[in-house]
Amino acid sequence: MKNVGVLGAAGSVGRYALKYLTDTEKYNVFAFGHKEEKIKGDSFFNNLSKVKWTFGDMQKKENLMEFINGKDVILNAMFCPEDIRIFISEICETKGIPCVDTGIPSCELTKLPKKTLYIYGAGALPGLSAVIGVYAAGNFKEINEYAHITSMDGLFSRGAAYDYLEGVSKDVLEKKAPTEIRKDVTIPFIGNNDLRQYQDSETEVVARVTGCKGCRHYIAFGNTNMQKAVEHSVLTFPDKPKEAVEQLMLQSQLNYSRSKEHMAFLIEVNGCDINDENKVRSTVVKFTSSPALTGISAGIVTELVAKEKIIKGAFCFSQFPATNLYEKYIDDIVDRLRSSPEMLMFEEFDLRLDDLNTEMTGEI
Repeated sequence: MKNVGVLGAAGSVGRYALKYLTDTEKYNVFAFGHKEEKIKGDSFFNNLSKVKWTFGDMQKKENLMEFINGKDVILNAMFCPEDIRIFISEICETKGIPCVDTGIPSCELTKLPKKTLYIYGAGALPGLSAVIGVYAAGNFKEINEYAHITSMDGLFSRGAAYDYLEGVSKDVLEKKAPTEIRKDVTIPFIGNNDLRQYQDSETEVVARVTGCKGCRHYIAFGNTNMQKAVEHSVLTFPDKPKEAVEQLMLQSQLNYSRSKEHMAFLIEVNGCDINDENKVRSTVVKFTSSPALTGISAGIVTELVAKEKIIKGAFCFSQFPATNLYEKYIDDIVDRLRSSPEMLMFEEFDLRLDDLNTEMTGEI
């Protein structure tokens, strides 16, 4: 059995990755956390007795080197400074260990591993959203319309807040800000919310791979107050990143409702199938929370990296559909998502998303 090491295993995202990898029963799983008391006082870890824990300062380089030594794969699921993130990737490359990172390095790509496989941004958004988007467009010969909605409601961790704001604020500065706001839209299986269109490097990958230049991507954040908080934090982040992250975390706590917590992708594709017949297909993927889906995504990518023996080099998980790995692993990824205990829904319909709303109300 391969030895898999998980950094930040007690965090809101890392714990779900840890549980996923442990439940596969394919690996010897090693975990690094800050404090042992946190693990003992949290019932989430009660059924993870086979995990071998190390506790201490995860940002101390000597501790990191000792933990990484002897592992076959490393997953970095902790929120950490850029120099620590790069240090982890460098140590892994030096030792010939493939590495997965839920975060996104801000350094030049030339500084990332070339001799080992290094997949970063291995979370749900960005990351898995592109993979599911391209999967939803499968079996289409030509795509005329493509709409992708990401809906999130719940708590922002510090790492998730930073990664999201860093990516989006850059797009805003580059004039890639939302071009459309749709008010009070009824989202199937979610409820009413405002949709804000966005464009980034991930949406460009989906457009390129699917061949649909008119791809539209939207995002919805909880209630109106939460959406205003996100917009404010995006604008604040370039000049005051720490303040923006803290405000987004605070607002997510103030607006948190456990009954509404979820993360979902809803994709509608319209075009011609392989038989040249007009076709519409809507795919709905809904999980219990953003941390759960992000952690499970990271666990799935770690499992993939543990299997892969040919591909080397660094790339973002958002770019996965444009690589040779996509066809090789997409069926496994979908199977893992469908079988997850955190999955609330993974369904495909031969209907538009608007028609799903009608069917839900029993009018058909």
